[in-house]
Amino acid sequence: MSAMPLLAALDRLIQDKPYLMQTPGHKMGRGAPEDLLARFGRATLCYDMCEGQELDDLHNPQGALAEAQAMLATHYGADASFFLVNGSTAGVQALLCTACGPKDALVLPRLAHRSAVSGLITAGARPVWAPIKWSCGWGLPLGMDVTATIDVLRSSRARAVLATNPSYWGGICDLSRLAVVCQDMNSTLIVDEAWGGHLHLLPDYASRTALAVGAAGCVQSAHKTLGALNQAAWLHSTGRLPLEELQEWLRIFQSSSPSYLLLASLDAARAQLASHGHALLKRAAALAQEIARTVANWPGFRVMDRADAQNEGIADLDPCRLVISALDGGWSGWKLASELLSAGVRCELAGPGSVLLLITMADDESILPKITPLFQRLSRRLESGEPDEHLSLARSLCLSPPPMPEVVMAPREAFLADASPCRLSQAAGKVSASLVAPMPPGLPLLCPGELITDDVIDYLARCGCQGEIRVLTGDGIVD
Repeated sequence: MSAMPLLAALDRLIQDKPYLMQTPGHKMGRGAPEDLLARFGRATLCYDMCEGQELDDLHNPQGALAEAQAMLATHYGADASFFLVNGSTAGVQALLCTACGPKDALVLPRLAHRSAVSGLITAGARPVWAPIKWSCGWGLPLGMDVTATIDVLRSSRARAVLATNPSYWGGICDLSRLAVVCQDMNSTLIVDEAWGGHLHLLPDYASRTALAVGAAGCVQSAHKTLGALNQAAWLHSTGRLPLEELQEWLRIFQSSSPSYLLLASLDAARAQLASHGHALLKRAAALAQEIARTVANWPGFRVMDRADAQNEGIADLDPCRLVISALDGGWSGWKLASELLSAGVRCELAGPGSVLLLITMADDESILPKITPLFQRLSRRLESGEPDEHLSLARSLCLSPPPMPEVVMAPREAFLADASPCRLSQAAGKVSASLVAPMPPGLPLLCPGELITDDVIDYLARCGCQGEIRVLTGDGIVD
């Protein structure tokens, strides 16, 4: 068995030097645009192939792809695993549509990704939103509120629960508590674990993963915290979902012309985890903690740690995520991100109260001479009292979490209903037909089927959302 069966199959095909009379049209780079060829190189474009006998078929794998996915399942301890070329978005949608049908209730936290809303629209399921842990001190939704989620599940007796764990900001909830209640109530637990594909190899965190607590299935973005190419992800199933139905949904949500560059990167990312993952992730976690300790000692900065998370009611914190705030020094997260960008450092996200930095297997000690002196220089500027014109707005957004609108009708019903554009400022009392979920991170501020109130309009306006929104006409107007 090859360590990377799909990549090996691609190697063999390229070495045979076939003359392609098939897609893709650039035919191993020969017909690629010169500008693209000059940047990517012929060697890379040769791997941009399509499905065939030698390379297997993503939608009916029998050969190299089947072998690669089986090795992935073995690595994570899943009953079955699947490569995703349409990102975790496709996986979340497929899991949701397998777990829920029309009018079924689904419990999910109000920090679920926008892909969950599109899954609700497709499945026709009814959302039952659970409150989350909002941190006013950091100005962000730190993670799921497990106690509130369990209460919502018990009162709604929902068919399934979609958990988001860890959160975008690294908050890790006690998923095992939720899993026990789901099992007792015969409710299917599926998990958007897009940001947690690395946690199983960190000893202190392995027991908190979706597969470890017995979830029916989970999705992980191998491109987010691991080494796969952007958009590449994978899905794991533990056999508590009907496998044939899950595969049918994956065929619906995934391209019929999957990129073999993405598929090969997933094969290689899994092999990297199996051979070097423990050491690389141990290094990444240690490096993140060293940066955190250093930056936290400089005036004007705070760096979120485990104690901060636990004080906010969150069980743990991803050790490879750095949430840094300069609010105490007088800067918003937007201002801090702008200054970092001016120095050549791009953040994962800038929020009103903090910035988010990711440390991955790609990072080593060589980044320290750039990162640590940079924050030291910024600290001096904070001490000098350099102003931030957006500070007042940032602090107000930190203290007021997004309102949770009333669900008037199922998202699918609202999405398919007659609708027309309306100025957001004039939309109070109407029912939204739109999904408002700014990227990143794609968390829903307003979903189809939700009542638009003055509070919602005010919050969206302060977040910079303006212009028109689609609202229901006729029966969509609420007195």
